[in-house]
Amino acid sequence: MAHLRRRILAGIGALAVSGVTVLAAGSSASADSTTPGWEPDPNAIGSITLYDSSGSPITSGNLSDVPFAAYAVATHAGRSGDDHAQLYAYTPQEGGANPQTWSGDELGASAYNPVPNGTPAAVSASGNPFVTGTDLSMDDYIGEYPNNLTDSGYADLYELRIFTAGPSQQPDTSQYDRLDISVDSGAGTWQVVYPGSAPTLNGSVTISGKVRVGSTVTCNASFTDATSTSYAWSVNSAAISGATKSTFMIPAKDYKKSLTCTATGMNGGGSTPGTSSASKVGLGAALHATKKPTISGKPAVGKTVKVSHGTWSPAAKSYAYQWELNGKKIKKATKDKLKISKSEKGKKLSCKVTAILTGYADGATTTKSVKVKK
Repeated sequence: MAHLRRRILAGIGALAVSGVTVLAAGSSASADSTTPGWEPDPNAIGSITLYDSSGSPITSGNLSDVPFAAYAVATHAGRSGDDHAQLYAYTPQEGGANPQTWSGDELGASAYNPVPNGTPAAVSASGNPFVTGTDLSMDDYIGEYPNNLTDSGYADLYELRIFTAGPSQQPDTSQYDRLDISVDSGAGTWQVVYPGSAPTLNGSVTISGKVRVGSTVTCNASFTDATSTSYAWSVNSAAISGATKSTFMIPAKDYKKSLTCTATGMNGGGSTPGTSSASKVGLGAALHATKKPTISGKPAVGKTVKVSHGTWSPAAKSYAYQWELNGKKIKKATKDKLKISKSEKGKKLSCKVTAILTGYADGATTTKSVKVKK
């Protein structure tokens, strides 16, 4: 077939199966009755989760579907520098309970770093390698590489593998994420048989804490049967680079934006993501003075006094000033310096300092007053 592009023989990764218990025999495998005879696969470092085009996980389908899955996502991170992934299908060959060679071909590939536009968040949340839109149906593949074995634990079973590679590199076939499927030719269907079911999300993913600038919020999620959980934060639906912990401190640049978090539960059977509802980021708490402003200089008629802006937390970017006499504003006295006039003699002089930082409420405090002398 012209569209079956590259073929890899897996003799270099022969799978030993001594000690593996086959749970059931028969020529038609089922998801709850057959463990493939080659499992556990000694070369596998993770599993694969299949998704439809909307980003919902799938575990079965029709052999004639093209693609048979819209996305195939690895549960194990790619090597440093790898930027694309390839999905292969493999067929166990003659050798019975201990096949020494496999035949296989590529089903599809994808550049997963950076994430292609239009990829559902549920698919890309983990940041792990994934393949977009496989080119073939399983019918096409099986027609080229049929499984003619009748051995228990091998009949009607196939293994999918995701390999990763860097720019202009061949994939490293010595380790991979894998998923085993069985086919029912009579019914025209396939289904996942190993490694079991992905975790189950209990309830919904939520964000706790005050969703405002400067606050640290937490992504809350509970999964059944998850061995690990990954996190990803987004603002206005765009992933935040490096925000991969369960907690996130909201920076000023995200003020008024919509914040969501995605938690993904993972185990050997796959991954299950969940995304919180969006929360609008509010104005951060008002800046507060850690060292109050003070007036310096001789407070006497004809003299000029100056006010320091003090020290603020978080650190302010700018300041506003308003001089006051006996607690009332002095018109146009809005600089950090003031020349004292005769009309101010004998009165109490003070200055209100306002600290300003984008994304935070303004902080304000007034200096201690000084009495104007002659």
